[in-house]
Amino acid sequence: MSLNISWNGVDGRACVKLAAALKVNKTLTSLDLSRTKIDSRSVEVLVKALSRNTTLTSLKVRAPHLGLVVVVIVIVIIVVIINM
Repeated sequence: MSLNISWNGVDGRACVKLAAALKVNKTLTSLDLSRTKIDSRSVEVLVKALSRNTTLTSLKVRAPHLGLVVVVIVIVIIVVIINM
């Protein structure tokens, strides 16, 4: 199952709720967060949630306003998933 919430104005508050859902997710395999209003704090919350998620296999994050922060976070997610 896929969820595309790109270009939907998702912000920090929405990310906290999304992160809570991702912690217990058993069906979502693809998530697109491109061009949302997430900030570096939102990325941290999502990373913590995704470190517990074993179902998600595809994550798209295109957030030019975050620049290198997103790249580092995505690398951390990949390392965590590989080491599971």
